[in-house]
Amino acid sequence: MTLLVTPVTTPEEFQEAKNVRVQVFHIEQKFDQELEFDNHDDESTTIHFLGKDMEQDKVVAVARVLMDEPNRKAKIGRVAVLPECRGKGYGAALMDSVEGHIRHRVDTIKLSAQFDKKGFYEKCGYKRTEEEIHLDEGQAMALRYRVFITEQGFNASVETDDPHDNKPSTLHFLGKDTETNEYVAVARCLLDEKNRKAKFGRVAVLSECRGKGFGVKLMDAIEDLIRDRVDMFILSAQYDKKVFYEKCGYQCTSDEVYLEEGAKHCWMSKSA
Repeated sequence: MTLLVTPVTTPEEFQEAKNVRVQVFHIEQKFDQELEFDNHDDESTTIHFLGKDMEQDKVVAVARVLMDEPNRKAKIGRVAVLPECRGKGYGAALMDSVEGHIRHRVDTIKLSAQFDKKGFYEKCGYKRTEEEIHLDEGQAMALRYRVFITEQGFNASVETDDPHDNKPSTLHFLGKDTETNEYVAVARCLLDEKNRKAKFGRVAVLSECRGKGFGVKLMDAIEDLIRDRVDMFILSAQYDKKVFYEKCGYQCTSDEVYLEEGAKHCWMSKSA
């Protein structure tokens, strides 16, 4: 079968690309649809690509490239092939065509790969640039959006525009239900290694997955991952979640109860 890869040139073609992204990233992989389409989609330096199965006359694959020609760099992302069309070499054909289209304009092509797709990109000639495993902002934010904004009603701009999210010292964590192979929990850690402290926050478990012990397992896991780097864990707990954190070994540092985004909170800590 033949895959014809072409840049998007019309609004109708861009809608076709969006349809594939919704099918793969939202419906199949459960990412939040509102976070799938970002400001980069509409930038003049962004190139969208469609991959059409010529025998079926159907768009089956897409990709997006963020061009940085002044620095001769390109970042490839939003790479997707419809599930029923995988195993035919379309992913590799898509990457080859996209690279061929932009190669004369850049010196370096990079991407932020989903970790379970690392093997695919290695077959395409990509190499890991560092040992750090990080989270694409969409994965963690999608869960946070569902819990803190949709469910609990916190302000969306406060949640999504927090400058702490992008600091080098910030660590983001995801918890996956291994039986369903879906991400169901999230947390964030603000590391202060100079003072050997870590502040946990944005701890959330999807409502339909509560009562299974995932919250405790999440806290145990992230504490174990950073314990050798700090002496103290701290957090600003929603007051109605205080009992949960007490079960995790945390204690209130004082009797003070204060408001954050209109919700009661209290400071809690635990020795590492």
